Amino acid sequence: MTPSFRFLGLLCRWGGYAAAEMAAIGRRTLPPEMRHLTVPCTGRVDPVDVVHALELGYAGVAMIGCERKVCRYETGNWYAESRLWWTRMALDSVGIDPGRLMADFVSSQDRDALAEGVGPFAEKLRTLGTVGNAEDIFSDEVPRRLSLARRILDAKEVRWCMGQEVFLARQGKDCLGRSVDLASFRERTSSVFRRAVDESRILEALKDGPASLSAIASRDEIENRRVLSHIVDLIAAGLVDLHGVELRYPIFKACGGGK
Repeated sequence: MTPSFRFLGLLCRWGGYAAAEMAAIGRRTLPPEMRHLTVPCTGRVDPVDVVHALELGYAGVAMIGCERKVCRYETGNWYAESRLWWTRMALDSVGIDPGRLMADFVSSQDRDALAEGVGPFAEKLRTLGTVGNAEDIFSDEVPRRLSLARRILDAKEVRWCMGQEVFLARQGKDCLGRSVDLASFRERTSSVFRRAVDESRILEALKDGPASLSAIASRDEIENRRVLSHIVDLIAAGLVDLHGVELRYPIFKACGGGK
């Protein structure tokens, strides 16, 4: 019987893939819905590519890395968990269930580890179905939301946060010598993320063509004054420009890297 959906397993070459080989030796059955791709390290998986997998039709993504504290590259597990957290945040902000993503870190010598990790995840995805099903989103709206999630994760401010949080959390202090941990760093950068979400919504709206401030605000349910504040910053960043004036109202367009 052909599975009604698929999910992607991103298997670390040294942990997840080795665990899959052990599962085969031990004749452990893996979910028939799983398709796997071997990666050098889960810590090198780009969040944008995780969202792209959902755009390709996968119902979810499982990242399976090395057993904790024995990562071949030392910090791979740290980066994988961090990036998955931000990816879940992006999906949640566009109305996609963040539970469609999971991470697990398994022993390469354990025949049961992979099956025990992805089995419950596959069962959860059977309940959720394809992207948009459980979220009650029309199928033609799903690509737009996933495109928005990708844009959020590709925003330079969000990329900086993802790149810095593990380092800061491990060091225990910021560049000014102030104590910092993972939770406090995420709390401090929450406003950065919210701003990236708003600006990404504006740029996605302008993909359809030039629009007025009020048209952008009504489409994405953002206050006019917030839209104006963001557009000023986007113009300064070279991502938005003035397209013209209609009935005395400015019309804006995406340009440069904002397209």
